[in-house]
Amino acid sequence: YKLETQKDKRKQFDALTAARYYWFRCQLQALAGQPDSFYTPEVLEALIQLHIERNLDEIKEMKLEKKRPQIGRISSLEEQTKLESQLFATKGLPAPDICDKEIREIMLEVWDGDAKVVNCVPTSIFKRKNYPNVDALKKQLQTMLQTIEEVRDQQEAQGAATIKSTQFRAESAVKRAVKHTKDMEARKVSVKAVSGDQVAKAGTERRVLQVKKRQALARHIALSKSRGLM
Repeated sequence: YKLETQKDKRKQFDALTAARYYWFRCQLQALAGQPDSFYTPEVLEALIQLHIERNLDEIKEMKLEKKRPQIGRISSLEEQTKLESQLFATKGLPAPDICDKEIREIMLEVWDGDAKVVNCVPTSIFKRKNYPNVDALKKQLQTMLQTIEEVRDQQEAQGAATIKSTQFRAESAVKRAVKHTKDMEARKVSVKAVSGDQVAKAGTERRVLQVKKRQALARHIALSKSRGLM
């Protein structure tokens, strides 16, 4: 039971990490065109804090619902926020080092957003540094970034596209296999037909050659008799 609980926690942690990387990928797309000098440790810390706080507005809105507040959803989002906030303040939070130009290129050009291959993006661990200008940067960035709703919509579209692409590749593979089988069968029939024609032709040529040999031998015998050689 304890092992299963640890596995569940690990799956939850991995899922949160993949979602975090996808969030950063969306924000890098939103920040496209910014110079390399824009990506400073202070900006990175501000982005991490904004990521941790991404669900606060939704939690607040759900708590204000009078009829049926989504208790399970609220608890889940609050738990995520608490976990990530604690990690950032203590052990460190896994995140892509977007201050590194190569990492940004991998996030945008190599990784397609699929959680299954998120490990292609190098991971760094970041702890809160409490830079004095982070709050001002957060306000500035909020006007430039995608909202959590936009990120989720993009992620859902990405997931649907991945499923569709997988189905298309599977269907294509089946079609190619069927076509290959038909081509092989047609080739076998063709080979058999060609082989039969070749055998028949070779038999005819042998018979014609035998007839010619007999005719040549008969002429030779007749000629020899006429000359008194036999």
